[in-house]
This record gives sequence, C-alpha cells and structure tokens, in this order.
Amino acid sequence: MEMSIILPALNEEKSIGKTIMEIKDVLSKNKIKFEIIVVDSDSKDKTAVIARSLGAKVVNAPIKGYGNALRRGFKEAKGKYIIMYDPDGTYDPNTLTLMIKTLKEGYDYVNANRFAELIGDSMSTSHHIGNLILNCMGNFLFRMKGKDVLSGYKGFRVDALKKLDIQSQKWDLNIEIHSKIRAHNLKFKEIPTRYFSRVGKSKLSGTKAAWHNLKFMFIHSPNFTFVYPSIVLMLVSIFAIINILIGPRLGSVSLVLSTIMFITGFQMLLFGITSKTIAFKKGFEKKNLLNSIGLKLTLEKGLISGLILFTISFVIFLSLNDIKFSILGFTILMTSISVVTYSFLNETLNQ
Repeated sequence: MEMSIILPALNEEKSIGKTIMEIKDVLSKNKIKFEIIVVDSDSKDKTAVIARSLGAKVVNAPIKGYGNALRRGFKEAKGKYIIMYDPDGTYDPNTLTLMIKTLKEGYDYVNANRFAELIGDSMSTSHHIGNLILNCMGNFLFRMKGKDVLSGYKGFRVDALKKLDIQSQKWDLNIEIHSKIRAHNLKFKEIPTRYFSRVGKSKLSGTKAAWHNLKFMFIHSPNFTFVYPSIVLMLVSIFAIINILIGPRLGSVSLVLSTIMFITGFQMLLFGITSKTIAFKKGFEKKNLLNSIGLKLTLEKGLISGLILFTISFVIFLSLNDIKFSILGFTILMTSISVVTYSFLNETLNQ
C-alpha cells in the first residue's frame, strides 16, 4: 500500500460521498495504490453507510475529538505515506498528487497551505484572523516556519509520523505536529492548495479550538512561559538587592519587594526546569542544559543543596544583626526550601 488517506468524520453524510469519489478519481488516474480510512466518531447520520458503500474502510472512534479520530486512523493505516484529509469538501483533492510527489522527494512532513488560495467565503474573517495569530505564535514559540500551521491537510512518511508519537486528543493535534518537527530533525515543506467552503454544518467551535491551541503552546514552550521571565525577575531583583545592601539608606521595604521578586523568579525557574524535562521526555525538545539538570537532580542532590543553603541562611541570621542581612538570610532560606521541595517533585516525575 502506497498511500493511506485518513478522514476524521462526524455527521458528514452530505459531503463524505463526494469527498471519497474525488480522492479515488485523482489517485486512480495517477496509478497510486491507496486506501481510504474513515474514522467515524459515532455519527448519527449515514456517514458510515455511505463510506462503506464506496469502498472506504470505516473504523469507530468512540471517544470524540479531532486528535482521537486521527490517532485511531494512524494506527489502522497500512500505507507508506499517510495523509490527513477533512471530509467536509473544503480541501482540493488535486493537491494529493503534489503532496505524494513531495514526500517521494525525501520530505518527512508536508503541509498544505490553505491561505495560498481561499475560494469565496471558505473562511470567515474571525477564523482567518485567529488562524494568522495562532500561526505566528506557533512559529515564534517553536522556531519554525509555516504559513498555515493549523491546516488539517498534511502528509507524512510513516516512519516520521511514528517518531512524532502524537498524543493530542483534540484540536491541538496540528500544533503538536508542528512543535515536534525541529526536535526530531524532520525535513519539512509547505505546498499551496485551494480551500473551499465546507458542505454542511461545521462542528468546530472557534473559541474552544483557539483555547486548546493556545493552552498547548504555552504548556509546551517553557522557555517563554517560565524560563525567560524568571531570569529577568532574578537579574533585576539581584541588582536591586546589591544596590540596597551597599547603599547608605536602609531601604527595608525595597529590599523586601526585591527578595519577593527573586523568590518568585526562582520558583518560576524551577517550574521551567520541570516543564523542559517533561517536554524533552515527550519529544518536544532536544536535550539541553536545563532539562539535563531536571534529569540529573535527584532527591539526594536536592537535600544536600538545600542543607547547604539552609546553613548559609542560619549563619547569616546568627552573625549579622542587621535587618537588611536578615531579609537576605530569609531569601536564602526560602530558596533552600524551594530546592528541597522541587527535588521531591522531580524524583517523582523521573520514576
């Protein structure tokens, strides 16, 4: 089997027949050996009946969700190349020939850019703007280049798809694919396609889909969510603390605020290390300094580091009878508690 076409379907009886016939016509003319797999999420209409009557393989995905349906289809596929394709009449079947040609040239992942030619009222203004915003954010956060990250018209070499180990259950599947390309050194290319108005009623909630994608991006880009803000907070607070300690005025209130900033920044950094360690294990990142720390920081190392910091803070409290240095000692004490607490959490995650 050369190509497997995966159609995630939910109540698509108005368009599923036409979609299957168009795919069969294009691929048969190009003498491509293929299979069409319709993943039906318990449709209440004749979607499954029509698909079977036209020779498609129909499998059921009882747990609803765009990601769940596609992942079920990936498991059933027997082709060397796997194509994601919505059955609502919006995609151009003629792009399939260019997609498989590109994959045969050695690309691991091919994405069809819908914005190359939007036909008529195929995409509302709000969806257009939302797609552009999420696309820019996805490219920025995951250091990739793509004009249509959220396109559901994608093709893969089967070995490359297995490397991605897709886990998303809902609309964030497209973002997950895009975010893992760089970590797995996949060869990526985007090709143009036409995008038509859908047949039948849309099941997509733009607000929910946008939120799932945003949430996914922030969770899986710990550098921008935790690491970079934490570094800024810690550097600013350290500069302020040093300036207050060596200055002629007491500045106790300013010192308290600065220490709160430092403790907050340090906590965010620990969260960032945890997030980066998880991201590495899930295939979103290559190995780097921070996730290496997360992998190596055992409970024993955390307890020793925490004990050292606690001792330093205790010495400061006993030796220096000065409010400014007492606040500094308190900062180091809280840091020691954070390190020990984090080492417990990290040991649990690494089990």
